[in-house]
Amino acid sequence: MTQPSAKSARTTYWIGVALTSLWFGASGFFELTTNPIVCVFFDILFAFFSKIAVIGFGAAIDAIVAFVMVSVTYIMFRKVYPAAYTSAA
Repeated sequence: MTQPSAKSARTTYWIGVALTSLWFGASGFFELTTNPIVCVFFDILFAFFSKIAVIGFGAAIDAIVAFVMVSVTYIMFRKVYPAAYTSAA
């Protein structure tokens, strides 16, 4: 498989940032308005396994989508802004 170009990595990264911001922004808005469809950060990280254990795999689709979206955004972030590691010695 070929590596994405810098432009496609940057585009994918910013789309991921926008979608993640909308996801968490909507979650915060719904939390403040006490709307019952809250999908907060805790759900994304930990409730995936809880949902599978208690309700079943079908109920965990929102957590899977959010986890994949955040993961792809992070991978593209590292392609756009690579970490520069230097030796301490």
